[in-house]
Amino acid sequence: LLGPTLGLGLLYEALTVLCAWLVARSIDVDVSFWLLAVIAPPVLILSAVPVSIGGLGVREAAYAVLLGRVGVDVTDAALLSLLTGATLLLASLPGALTLVRRHDGAGGPSEGAPR
Repeated sequence: LLGPTLGLGLLYEALTVLCAWLVARSIDVDVSFWLLAVIAPPVLILSAVPVSIGGLGVREAAYAVLLGRVGVDVTDAALLSLLTGATLLLASLPGALTLVRRHDGAGGPSEGAPR
């Protein structure tokens, strides 16, 4: 169980870094994939600290500080963070809709869902 879970976790992180890199390319922020592979995991860990809703603000500040050290403008780093967060949110919507559809309004499973 540990092996497949670790593999899926690493795949998720790689896809998150790929998403951030593609967003950076789309807004003309010059950062390499490998630089984001080093910066993104600590940023994601920091954004999980429960001091804001969804890590908003913490994630942007972390990207601004870490990417600022390699010459990326603070505004570009914050925009990269916001767009990456929005992209990942949009990518998660199908799963959220599936979860909502599986439960009825009373909080219990719907008739077609396994118990």
